[in-house]
Amino acid sequence: MYLATAVLAAGIVASCLPALAGAEARGGEPPHPTIRLSDAVVEGNLAEVRANLFWCKGEERCRVDWKDDGWTPLQRAAYSGRVDIAEALIKAGASLELVHNNGRTALFDAAKGGSLAMTKLLVEAGADTKARSADGETVLATAEKNGHADVADYLRELGGHP
Repeated sequence: MYLATAVLAAGIVASCLPALAGAEARGGEPPHPTIRLSDAVVEGNLAEVRANLFWCKGEERCRVDWKDDGWTPLQRAAYSGRVDIAEALIKAGASLELVHNNGRTALFDAAKGGSLAMTKLLVEAGADTKARSADGETVLATAEKNGHADVADYLRELGGHP
């Protein structure tokens, strides 16, 4: 059992090293860990997201919900429809209900971005489908306003209100 755990850990470390080396190669000293995480999400780099989550595990200075320009990594992943990255962030403990500067959660970002798969992932993880933004808009209204009928239909099936 110990050997299997050691082999698994070595595999994780080996898969993380290229991403970490890439961060250092882009400018010498790598930036603060939470900035690297945010950058990796923006770039859509799942390997680097996983590397940052692995190296930051349990460290206070490496918060998965750290906001960069008012957005958490999960909110950025939700808007861009990166289900793979959102899954990794949720598994690492990302909050589904944190709001960014405009008073919206990651579920609003998924509805605005139009990803049905992302919307389903967030709902299945426990996101509040009846949430309202700071200006009173619902998640369903956001999907409708942005022309995402499939997302709107799904939210309506769950009892969402416009």
